[in-house]
Amino acid sequence: MADARDLVDHHVELLSALPGVRAVLLGGSLARDAADRWSDLDLMIVAADGVAPADLADAALAAVTGADEPLLVIRRESDHHCLLNLVLPPWTRVDLSVTDDQRPGGPRMPLRQVYGEPLDLTPPPGDTAVDLDGAAAVITQFVRVYGLLPVVLGRDDLVTSVQGCHLIWGELVKLCLLIDPETGRMGALSKAQRILPEHRDLLLALPAIAPDRRTILAFHEAAWSALLAITASGPLAEADWPPERTLQQLRSWLQQTVGLTLALPGTTSGSGDASAEGGVDDLPGDGEAGGRGR
Repeated sequence: MADARDLVDHHVELLSALPGVRAVLLGGSLARDAADRWSDLDLMIVAADGVAPADLADAALAAVTGADEPLLVIRRESDHHCLLNLVLPPWTRVDLSVTDDQRPGGPRMPLRQVYGEPLDLTPPPGDTAVDLDGAAAVITQFVRVYGLLPVVLGRDDLVTSVQGCHLIWGELVKLCLLIDPETGRMGALSKAQRILPEHRDLLLALPAIAPDRRTILAFHEAAWSALLAITASGPLAEADWPPERTLQQLRSWLQQTVGLTLALPGTTSGSGDASAEGGVDDLPGDGEAGGRGR
């Protein structure tokens, strides 16, 4: 990030002059010494006792923007916190977080104090286990969306069909990010850099999404194969899948309605599965209650 130090110093000088500011903290990639010329500026203001975060946020916004009208302001607030996402000319992204928490920090925002009396910051956690519950939720979302594919195509609803493809693509990205718990403390624009190279190749090799039946089916087939590959080894291999009966039912439903054959976890292709020729009424029993659906 060009002139990052000057940018930090300029904003800290403006904010530290405001009444009611106990401390200013630097977060994000600048705090981690990982910034580049495209990084934004993440600052947290700790309010003094008795100062409302919303009021201090108003003053901070006025100080930072000065006479220049911001290009964009997004504001979110609660009783003890106010967040301002700003875009300043020419296109400088600044996130201002104002809190009355006197021990700020935590897993999502490693902080470095740049103004005020020393605070007792909450440290980020140490080693964090892979979020297997989150991975299971992504897999369940896949099954749900794939089950809707015959419905939207049967109605010739290409708008929703394309929307579903983008949803699946986003869930695949989310799944890849769950492998690295560190991404939970990063901004959205930094996370993709932490995806494993082999998974990035899978994501980028997915077919283009277009509003016609053939390419929508091709995308779903490739995305499902990517899901199986991503969960076949490594920490995500322990993630739970829906019960085997659910997966078999989904497979038969898609075969009969749209001609799409899905492989199941632990198989290399759909053709080798014993139920490939069976209809919905011919499926086996409930199978396992959970696990990987085998």
